[in-house]
Formats: sequence, C-alpha cells, structure tokens
Amino acid sequence: MYPITNEVMALFESEQRKVLRITGTDKNGATITITDNNVIEDSFQIDRYSCNGEKLEIGTAIAAQMTMTLENGDGTYDDIAFEGAELFAEVGVADWTQSSPTVHWVPCG
Repeated sequence: MYPITNEVMALFESEQRKVLRITGTDKNGATITITDNNVIEDSFQIDRYSCNGEKLEIGTAIAAQMTMTLENGDGTYDDIAFEGAELFAEVGVADWTQSSPTVHWVPCG
C-alpha cells in the first residue's frame, strides 16, 4: 500500500478528474513517456493476479498486467520496443477548480 494524505484520499474519492503518467525505457534504452492524452479513453487497465485457477498455492507470486490502447496517429511510438520495456505508471489527481492546481501522483504498483 502506498501512503497518501487524507487530502489526497479525499481528492481520489471525489469527482475530480484523474490523469495518467507512464515513464520508463524500452529494452534499447529509449525513453518512453505516455500521458492520458496518448491513451485511448477507457482503454487503460491494470489487472492483478495472485493465483491461477481455483486454488491459492503457498508461495504464490503476485503478478500484474497493464493494458492500454495508444493513440499513435503521429507515429510517436513507431520506434519504441515495448516488449521488455520497464514502465512506471502513476495516477494523478488535483483540485482542478484551483487556478494553479497541484497534481498529487500515486504509483500504480
């Protein structure tokens, strides 16, 4: 669990818009930067698994799978090798009614 303040928790529980930021490098060392502007709406998802089938085995590892559909009409991601890439995903929230909102970033795991 990632520690957050009561203020940030209240923002997440409110109707405030959430934003996405994904950073990392591909297996060739190229920098990857993805924001919610680059992801097709409602296509980002993280599924976490701790077992396969109906039994939970002792020593089971927890795994996660991130899926999304990228908007790549301008070819931004044409030369990125996503297989083997290391990505760090964060969800941000702010009080967008403020004139200069501060985005609070929380890692997705």
